[in-house]
Amino acid sequence: MIDWLHSLKIFTTVVETNSFSKTAKILYKSPSAISKQVSSLEHYLKTILFIRSTRKLQLTEAGFSLYQQAEKLLTELDTLKDNFVAPSKKIRGTITIKAPIQFGEYFLTDLFAEFMLLYPEICLKVIFTTDRFFLKDESFDLAIRSEEYAFKDKTHREYLCTTQKGIFATKNYLDKYGTPKTLKDLSQHRCITMAEQQDKFAWILKNKQIFQPDGPLITNNPNMMKAALKANLGLVYVSSYFLQNEISKEEVVELLSHLRPEPTKFYVEYEKAHVPLRIKKLVAFLKTKFS
Repeated sequence: MIDWLHSLKIFTTVVETNSFSKTAKILYKSPSAISKQVSSLEHYLKTILFIRSTRKLQLTEAGFSLYQQAEKLLTELDTLKDNFVAPSKKIRGTITIKAPIQFGEYFLTDLFAEFMLLYPEICLKVIFTTDRFFLKDESFDLAIRSEEYAFKDKTHREYLCTTQKGIFATKNYLDKYGTPKTLKDLSQHRCITMAEQQDKFAWILKNKQIFQPDGPLITNNPNMMKAALKANLGLVYVSSYFLQNEISKEEVVELLSHLRPEPTKFYVEYEKAHVPLRIKKLVAFLKTKFS
């Protein structure tokens, strides 16, 4: 008699890792044992879940349908267990997190502090970065990043929010140097550049139009960028949330709004297999705060 629930857990882990060997490491079993368990599940269901080759596993249509339903079921069972078990025990441990520096400094610093007050025995190790990274290649539990990078890892992701980039300047700067009306006009202006990725400073505007900024400052520090902007040193290309206070006070205005790129969605990502309760609590907390 097949252990239905156990088999589904193994099957969903294989789907999420796309590997018998990686699943074996996660579940502390041999790859042959994982393969045998999946074969037993296929025999029990009388259907093929994976097309196997020496190079890769390919999920069949039936396998995809089973995964969607099994993943939902296992998540609901985990939630049910957490709701009964969590009140009776303290949640502790370390959560390692990577996030974009600008997004992190604006949105996450206060939220993480609030979370640690709720769960004082959880330790957060937080790295804000401008570098591209892959969650499974590094020893991090969570990644918070934009959709540009969210599809590169085969991880589970939860939507947090949508942001909008634009070109901004202070009124004092515009009074002194004039207001650009076209993309070509930008080349006549000094620009303050936020280095969001190593050695890539171009502004990607609407319809993938590219502008290469030039000016007195390139930095990966958003506070330094804002200080330079407020000192009337040039234009900036940033998400509007970062200048919300300055915009509301009419100290800063948006330029060339017709060149805005598509809005950017941000997600929290994590490995789906065997998610510790502390990570589930943080993900749920972030989703609630951003909703």
